[in-house]
Amino acid sequence: VIEVIQLVMVAVKAASSDMSAYVRKTAAQCMTKVYAVDPDQFFELRGLLLRLLKDHEVQVVGSAIMAYRQICIVQPPRTPVDAAADGGLADPDESVRSQLELLHPHFRRLCRDILTMDTWAQQSGIDVLVRYCRLFFASSNSSSSTDDPARGDAADSGGPSAEGGAEAKAVSQDLTSFLQALKRLLNSSSKGVTLAAAAAICYVAPSEEVSLVTLPLLRCLRQAPAESVHAILVALMPIVETKPALLRSSIR
Repeated sequence: VIEVIQLVMVAVKAASSDMSAYVRKTAAQCMTKVYAVDPDQFFELRGLLLRLLKDHEVQVVGSAIMAYRQICIVQPPRTPVDAAADGGLADPDESVRSQLELLHPHFRRLCRDILTMDTWAQQSGIDVLVRYCRLFFASSNSSSSTDDPARGDAADSGGPSAEGGAEAKAVSQDLTSFLQALKRLLNSSSKGVTLAAAAAICYVAPSEEVSLVTLPLLRCLRQAPAESVHAILVALMPIVETKPALLRSSIR
C-alpha cells in the first residue's frame, strides 16, 4: 500500500498544479482519501491544501476547505510532539488550534468566497470559520475584541498591525465581514446551508442579531418534505436548547 500511495502522491501533486481548475479541484478532493489510507502524508497534504486555498478559482478553494476541514480539523494526526508534551496523551484542542492558526492569511478571502462556493463547501466553510472565530475572536457581547491581541486581526499580510484601538477595529471588521456573509447565506436555497448559517450566527453574533435566524429556520421547516422534517428538528435541537426564545412564539 505504501508504494502505491507514493505513486498516488506524485499524481496528486501534479494535479494540484494543473492548468485546469477542475483538475485542481479534484486533486483537493482526492487528498482526503490519501490521508485516510496513509496519515503519514499529513504535512505534505496540508501544504498542498494551503496552496490551493490561495487559488484564484472559487471552486478549487471550496474543495480545498472541505479537505482541510476533514484532514486538519476533524481528524488531525497525533504527533509525537503533542504526545510528549501531554505525558503521552495528545490534546486534540491544541492540535486543532495549531491547524486553525494556519488559516490567518486566508480568513478574509474565505469570508468573501464562501458566498459563491457550492453548498457542500459552504457548509464545511461555515464550520471551519465558526471554529476560527470562537477561538481567535472574543465574544461579540464582551467588551474586549480578542482573546489575544497578538493574533486578533486574522493575522493576514494585508491586515493592520497597529495595537490598541486600531487593532480592535480591525478585529471588528473581520468578524463583521463573516457575519454579513452568514446573513446572506440564511437565504440560501439549501436547507443545510441555512441551518449551518443560523447555528453559526447563534454562536458568534451579538445577542441582538440572533433573532435574524428565526424566519429562515421556520422557512426550512415549512418547505421541507415530510421525510426531512425530523432530521431538521434534530439539527435544530442545539439552537433551541441554548436559545429557546427564538422559536417559542412560533410553537403551535
